[in-house]
Amino acid sequence: MPSFRAFFLAVSVALLFVIAQPASAGRYFVPPGSTWETLGPKLKPGDEIVLAEGVHLPATLTGVSGSPFAPIVIHSVGPNSLAEVASDRASIKLVDCRHIRIARILSRTPRRAGILIESTKPGASEGITIEDVLIVGPKGLAEESGIVARGVKELAIRRCRIENPTNAAITIGDCESVTISDVQMVARTDVTPKAAIRLEGRVWSTLIEKSQIAGAFATAFDLGTSECAPLAPREPTKPSTESSTQDGRSEAGSEGGAQIPAKDREKPQGPSQSTSSNDTTKPVQEPLVRFLTISNMRLGGVRRLLDLGSVADATIRNVTLRDAQEEIYRISLPPRGRPAASMRMSECLFIWSPGALRQIGVVAEGAVAKGFTLGANLWWSAELPAALALLGANGDPFPGTREVEQTTNLDPKLDQRSRPTVDTAMTYGYMPD
Repeated sequence: MPSFRAFFLAVSVALLFVIAQPASAGRYFVPPGSTWETLGPKLKPGDEIVLAEGVHLPATLTGVSGSPFAPIVIHSVGPNSLAEVASDRASIKLVDCRHIRIARILSRTPRRAGILIESTKPGASEGITIEDVLIVGPKGLAEESGIVARGVKELAIRRCRIENPTNAAITIGDCESVTISDVQMVARTDVTPKAAIRLEGRVWSTLIEKSQIAGAFATAFDLGTSECAPLAPREPTKPSTESSTQDGRSEAGSEGGAQIPAKDREKPQGPSQSTSSNDTTKPVQEPLVRFLTISNMRLGGVRRLLDLGSVADATIRNVTLRDAQEEIYRISLPPRGRPAASMRMSECLFIWSPGALRQIGVVAEGAVAKGFTLGANLWWSAELPAALALLGANGDPFPGTREVEQTTNLDPKLDQRSRPTVDTAMTYGYMPD
């Protein structure tokens, strides 16, 4: 009987695999310089677009759909080579596409994004995977990033590298079920990019892991500090009905941390701004970023690790940050009508040179810090613990809620991989595979 069950299961799985395959999946070989976006209407589940060696024209694909078991794949001709796709605003743009995989693509100096995923409504794009892509020097437009994804359900970005962005390496807006793994983000120019990873608008269920961020990014993770612009096509909307009460703002000011002048505060953005004086409805209570995990990361040289707006059910753990230039975390005012930040940080390791860090935690004027919880973390500099009181407003360097006392008197003695060599520090920071 057990052998029959095993046989029946094996046959069922084999039949499922056969049924999932398209009847006549095709491979389209694209020579350099040809207009390959015209293939869009012909594409079926399981089809491949194979880009030959050379420089290819940029392409926009609209409404193209593979299937969960047979995605449409766009990739280079060789397993160890990259196909260069020239860029205008973007090298490859997908609009309302489903179950597409992009692999082994090189994009140089796009004006908006190397890979751009757009949607006419949330969830119109689904099942998009971007793997083994190199994007160098995106610049030109104010919203530029190496990769931009808006309105996507089930997005995966793996084993990519983004160099020298002007604005951000990755921008995710109004997306759900996002994975960013094994990605390298590097800033090597004199320009300071605003963020390595920006989550704007409603972004739920996100995992960011096993990645590296290096260089003078103003912020490594910009989370829920702004609404997302309306998805295309941009239809007329009624004025927002949100009020300025019952949100993540404090009438009495901040709860610890540095005081940031009102002129420097983040202004409310996007559709949450109120423009009507006769509104009676309650403000939006839903957080922008929710169910977020950041883990197993290595960072160096960024100005700050976190800028938190409206975030909930979020965790950051096992992160190693060397040589932050300004502060470790900042609690910003959430967009109007949105709840304040709620995040737990634990098992992280921070190390800096004496005098390099201005403060550890900063709270914007009127923002609320009690939702930021500190578990066990290790903070080390040769100036500690003597200078600890100077690294926070009113002598408190750790605004938020502390579950345990923070470790500030243990030199982890990092090795070349930024891993502690001291036994009592081994549980802190990123964990290599």
